[in-house]
Amino acid sequence: MDLHYAQPEMRCVICLNLMSNQVFLDQCNHSFCFECIRKWSEKNHQCPYCRTMFSSFHQKNVESKMIIKRFEASTIVNNTEDKRLMALADLDNTYYDLILQQIDSI
Repeated sequence: MDLHYAQPEMRCVICLNLMSNQVFLDQCNHSFCFECIRKWSEKNHQCPYCRTMFSSFHQKNVESKMIIKRFEASTIVNNTEDKRLMALADLDNTYYDLILQQIDSI
């Protein structure tokens, strides 16, 4: 599917690509790629879209909307470099991809 024509709700706001292994946050129900929100939750337990605090995310059956599998948010890694990177992410969402790559290389 062409990303240019994809509906906004089909894109992950972290990586800006089409959803891959879509999961939903427990409090606000916003959806993200599983791997994106898993990495995000290592640094922050606020929804990247609306900043609502979350403690888990889950997969849903598309037809029935029933929860299939639930995942606990990761324990937050707490160090100064990560805090600086997350502050940068808060300034401009377009840097999330770069920031996630930098965090992975640490």
